[in-house]
Amino acid sequence: MTDSTLARATPTVVEIDLRTRYAEVMDVERFSDIQRVFIRDLGVAESDPGRVLLIDDSRSLVEHAPGLERIITARSVNQVVCLVVGPPNAEYAQPAHVDGHGYPTDRGGADRGGADRGGDPDPYAADTYDHDRRYVADHGQSGYGESGYGECDTGEPGYDDVTVGHPDMDDRSWVGGGYGERPGRGEAGGGPPRSDRSSESVRAAANRSGGDRGRYGSRPGRGGGGAGAASSTGGSSVGAFPADGSGPRGGTRLDPARIGLVKPFVLRAPVATLWVSDARGVGWGMGQTQPQSLPSFLDDADDGPVLSALRDALCQHEVFDAVAEKVGSMADATAAPGLRAVVGRVDDGVLADAQLRALDRLLAPHLDADGASEPPSDLVTGPLPLFLGMNDRRADTVLRPDGLISSSLQACGSRIADAAAAVAGMRGWRVLFTGRQPGMAVRSAMRQAAAQLAELRENLRAEFIEIDGSRGLDQARRNHLAELGVVTSEPAGTTARSVVNSLRLLTDNALDAGHSVVEVSQWLSEIARRLYPRGSREYVDDLDRICPDDILDNLDNPDRLRLSLAAPWVLGPVALFCFLAALWSPLVGVVGAVVSLVPALAIVMIVVLGGWLLLNARQVSPDEAGALDFLALLAVALVAAGGGWYLQWSGRLGIIPASIRPALAAVGLAGLLLWPLRVWVSAVRRWQPWPGGAVPVVDDLRALVCRVALYEWVLADSRRDAHDATNALTGALLDMQTKLTDHAMLLRGHPIGEQPDAVPGIDVEVAALLRDQRGEIARVVQEDLVDLIQTALQRCWKDLERGAPDALPNYVSAEAEHLLDVYAEHLARRGVHEAPPFGRPGERRAVLVDAVWTESRRVAGVLRATRLDVGIQQLCGPEELSYLDVAPDRADLIRFAPRVVRAVLGRGAARHAGGSDIPFPGSDLVWTTGGQVAGVLRLVRLRSGVVETPAEGRL
Repeated sequence: MTDSTLARATPTVVEIDLRTRYAEVMDVERFSDIQRVFIRDLGVAESDPGRVLLIDDSRSLVEHAPGLERIITARSVNQVVCLVVGPPNAEYAQPAHVDGHGYPTDRGGADRGGADRGGDPDPYAADTYDHDRRYVADHGQSGYGESGYGECDTGEPGYDDVTVGHPDMDDRSWVGGGYGERPGRGEAGGGPPRSDRSSESVRAAANRSGGDRGRYGSRPGRGGGGAGAASSTGGSSVGAFPADGSGPRGGTRLDPARIGLVKPFVLRAPVATLWVSDARGVGWGMGQTQPQSLPSFLDDADDGPVLSALRDALCQHEVFDAVAEKVGSMADATAAPGLRAVVGRVDDGVLADAQLRALDRLLAPHLDADGASEPPSDLVTGPLPLFLGMNDRRADTVLRPDGLISSSLQACGSRIADAAAAVAGMRGWRVLFTGRQPGMAVRSAMRQAAAQLAELRENLRAEFIEIDGSRGLDQARRNHLAELGVVTSEPAGTTARSVVNSLRLLTDNALDAGHSVVEVSQWLSEIARRLYPRGSREYVDDLDRICPDDILDNLDNPDRLRLSLAAPWVLGPVALFCFLAALWSPLVGVVGAVVSLVPALAIVMIVVLGGWLLLNARQVSPDEAGALDFLALLAVALVAAGGGWYLQWSGRLGIIPASIRPALAAVGLAGLLLWPLRVWVSAVRRWQPWPGGAVPVVDDLRALVCRVALYEWVLADSRRDAHDATNALTGALLDMQTKLTDHAMLLRGHPIGEQPDAVPGIDVEVAALLRDQRGEIARVVQEDLVDLIQTALQRCWKDLERGAPDALPNYVSAEAEHLLDVYAEHLARRGVHEAPPFGRPGERRAVLVDAVWTESRRVAGVLRATRLDVGIQQLCGPEELSYLDVAPDRADLIRFAPRVVRAVLGRGAARHAGGSDIPFPGSDLVWTTGGQVAGVLRLVRLRSGVVETPAEGRL
């Protein structure tokens, strides 16, 4: 990882509890593998895992020294803070043999290269300690004079609490000399010990040394097997060196009873060590020698709410760095922590209830009122509308104008247009006087259009069946499409990446808008169904539906123009007009009667001419007969004209005044001239020969061919790939749905606990305020779960872009399960105060967290705690207070709080102006980017000699 990458990576504190994971640490090939797993469990792609928080038992530190060294010396580790939990060193026993690095081993003393009398190894013969209990690596440089104990050579022990021998040591082969004897003065010399205290501390030290002879009370260089060794009754002296004279030239004596914590050499500075001897803690203010309060609960001394809050705080890299800096600079790099904090952690039952509410919303099915399952149109973007046929404008450009299919459609349309024009031309009366047969012209045009349309339909049918495209198109078929005049290049913006991006936007936007996973999966399933190419073979029936045989038959055999000359509505007017026209004659008498025959015959001839014009124009079929109609018309005309003539000649028209007869005759003559026009126009308007109705057929055929050419031919491969991608995404969401359902089943039945009670050192006000916002917590959790789903699908998009939809079932379920585990761990460690590693910063979370911390009345007071504050719970037992340096000016304070508490502290400054030793806002507060705990961490130094850190090659 490059420096630039580290600069961008999120700092992470890797927490490892060696009490349960030591074997795992030793089993992996590289410690960086554990860091990688930790980062992955957090759900982030990369992080800076150089900070490591180790938790171990004080009784296992030495045994775990190899694992500690493996972690601390790893190249991927920058800083380590070791949180040691456990009682003082009273029960500690040093392994009989250690290797060259101070680690326990099964090897004998001969492997160490040094042994005392009898071949018994003396692994600690060269050890020497200064007055601060620190190991002096450079032997002989302690500055206590040549004799090794300064100017005094009395042979008496340097400590008044040296104890008598222990019965357990009576069976050891100790050389004479007893307690307190000076080296070299007889075998049994030496008086009784100067203290009658219990020998437990010396026994522990003797056990740590393996019971080596000459270890205690001897002075180097005195022969006889180590002058001053213990007598056969047991016992020891302090400050002995090996009998072979290999010991240092100077050093100080050890007081095992004062040793509270023994650390392996690998935990030397700058590795910071925090020692929690009793997790229940005591209320204690610095400067005091006794606790001011004791907690009443009898929980495990190795765990508890105060220790949990401390671990939460140390997992914030800002607090971790401050602790590492302050403790690392102390003597022995060890401190005893005390804590007073306000926590915002809600109980597991509240979090389980919030998750259930969120999951119920995400798993709720939803259908439209009509049962349809289609997404809103604004969610379907990119090429999906085109692939789904929601944008047909692209289809209009898929056929080249000069292509074979377009030419055929144009020719067919022209034939039908000609026929329609011929029919339209028959609507006027002028067609009667052209001398042609317009009906026959219309029939010819319609039959040609029918033939052209039938040929086009059959050709399209053959192409639809031949090309199909449901299984894709090979190059030969694409070449054939080009010959037919189809533009085979796909429209812009239809690449696989754009399709996947459209699916991603649809899914993400739908989930962000509050639609359930079930609903989105139903939408995608419907989209996948519509995306699958049907093939042009499936559209053959549409050809018959658009252009049925009935239309072709009507075009080929148009209906007869229904114009009958024998119809009453034709013969009636003819008879009336003939009668009126024959009523008037310019002459009277016999001569007038003879002369009036000429007008009467002229009237009949006019009717005959009109009838012929109508018969000629109406003929659509060659075999269409009209003789009977003509004879009927002629007969009616003769009778009507003859009747008028007879009445005029016989003088029986007295009822009609002579003055109006010319006018009536004029009306009759005009009617005879106009009746053929009126009859023709009326008949043609009622005629429906179908050429106009066939015009939409061509348009519909063109639309069908364009849709088929675009969706089933040109886009066949892309639509199939889009179908596969959408179908795979649907399956992924169904797998996700299954995992969410399983997770919900695990959460059901989880009871919501009682309101959390405050414990000494821990205030739960913020947690109680947060608990009252369960509905809002559920909404925040729902947003987190949406982010979880979207994160689990991230890999899917890449596989779909590269055309590997079959890969999704291999990991989606596992990824969803992993992220659910990550989220469960996040809720346990961070609660809802921080977005999960896969989450996005959300306004709803910020408002919620800010609200509960802003309403807190106590956080500002907790952060104003001083070193003397007895409300700080010191994480030790009453007995261990004697190990602490109680001087107030020797302790360090670390105040820390999440950044959202800034507003609270700002208001606190206004209320406590001049009365607070903490300036608001700002000050020495360590602002954490997240976390659900704010408080004061007191780091108390240990007295000189309490911590024993042997040198390399020793313990």
